[in-house]
Amino acid sequence: MNDPETKIIRDLEVITAPSALGLRPPAPGKTPGVRRMASRLIDAGLLDGVPLAKRVDLPEPIYTFEPDATTGIRNLPALVDFTLLLERAVSASLQAGRVPVILGGDCSVLLGPALALRKLGHHTLIHLDGHNDFGHEGKSSKPYATIAGADLAVVTGRGPEALTNLSGLKPYFRDEDVIQLGEKANGDTTDYWSEDFLRTTIRRHPFVDIRRIGIESMMRMVTDELDRAATAGFWLHLDLDVLDPELLPAVDSADPTGLSWQELDVALNHLVRHRRLLGLNVGIYDPDLDSDGQYANKIAALLRQHLLILAGRGS
Repeated sequence: MNDPETKIIRDLEVITAPSALGLRPPAPGKTPGVRRMASRLIDAGLLDGVPLAKRVDLPEPIYTFEPDATTGIRNLPALVDFTLLLERAVSASLQAGRVPVILGGDCSVLLGPALALRKLGHHTLIHLDGHNDFGHEGKSSKPYATIAGADLAVVTGRGPEALTNLSGLKPYFRDEDVIQLGEKANGDTTDYWSEDFLRTTIRRHPFVDIRRIGIESMMRMVTDELDRAATAGFWLHLDLDVLDPELLPAVDSADPTGLSWQELDVALNHLVRHRRLLGLNVGIYDPDLDSDGQYANKIAALLRQHLLILAGRGS
């Protein structure tokens, strides 16, 4: 069993992924601000004192405002290119024995590490997110235009073949190897994609269950699942919209309710200390919605604490 008090020393590699390719424009002609998330958090002290084995800064991809005329998906060719670029960076990091920490960007950056891990075998995904991100054509046969709302669908093999089957490795994560944690839909099946999501074998621990049993009990359940998983380790996807928007409004989709800062701290405390953690990506904070930087400071302070724990320097 995993002991959250166990200190594990790891070599960290930070990869900045300044992509907004998976999001719709917040206004006509305006590129989503999440592309500047990594730089703003680093300026706010995220990496201060954190020992890094390596840092890789990927170039910002060119954002196109109109969906692809053929597929209906926004930025599809650029998404493929950026996914492959990120996959190469993550693969090199893992092969060197490091723990890649990807600073997004929007949730479509999950595709890069998903492909990198699939090339190595089968792995578990912890999808810590206020949404199930399960948009795909499904029975409607209409493409889902914004891949940041479809990342979990894509990495489990649903959606455009150009993204779901890179290197012929579809799916990157099997349904039974995915744990979704923090979905705010609370089991409501009136939403089309939530209804579709409920029919999968993905393990769901929605926000309503966290409130019912408490964050400590929930994380003990999750870490027990990780201990029992017949996979080669797990990847953590963290979308900061899992927080209550009253506490963090500077995100792309600020739906009501969500975790407190303290609850997110508890969740991360269990996950980053786990011996089977292989890496993580963090995304969706939008500096354009944080004019005075107060939320950047909070996010940077929280994540910095856990990066220090990952590196074996925190308590």
